[in-house]
Amino acid sequence: MKFRNLIPEQFRNFTDPTFKTGFDKISKAQQQAGNKESADYISGLIK
Repeated sequence: MKFRNLIPEQFRNFTDPTFKTGFDKISKAQQQAGNKESADYISGLIK
């Protein structure tokens, strides 16, 4: 998220879909590992 926040806002519409896809994959892996709290946190980072 620190790196994502360094990107100027006018370019985030190009980069956010990539970040969201990555965070969704991590969240799904955490969910499958039984870490629901971590999965919920990660999935809520970018809406």
